[in-house]
Amino acid sequence: MVKCICGSAIVMNNGTTLLIKHKKLGVWLNPGWHIKENETPEEAAVREVKEETGLDVEVIEIGSLNKIKTDRAFEKTPPFSIMYEYVDYKTGMHEHFDMIYLVRPKNNAKINADYKEITEIGWFSENEIDKLEIYESTKISLHNAFAAIKNI
Repeated sequence: MVKCICGSAIVMNNGTTLLIKHKKLGVWLNPGWHIKENETPEEAAVREVKEETGLDVEVIEIGSLNKIKTDRAFEKTPPFSIMYEYVDYKTGMHEHFDMIYLVRPKNNAKINADYKEITEIGWFSENEIDKLEIYESTKISLHNAFAAIKNI
């Protein structure tokens, strides 16, 4: 089975989250995908949001970090969640280790979606999440993100 490390983002803004409808999978997802060579999971999440939606985003720090920094190591913003997912492709099953970050748009960023991989894009309130064609794990992650944002 193919194993992939992924970086994805839950984009939060004014009580809504931005989701994309994936062309191949046919479900609503938060933006994200495989990490490229020489890229951190956080960088991949920010890049994927930009590529798929056109939005420039910044990672939301949750909780306090000790900000460890030595000459050989330093602490980065941890992911909001790490998901271990089985994704069924036509070429076979993949295992995804998905580092999910909470992010928000910078300034007054406007959506400029890339429709190569998606069919729709939209902002959704927490109440609308349960009505979407969406994976159960994504739905739970989104509800957890709405709860976390209330405490920031």
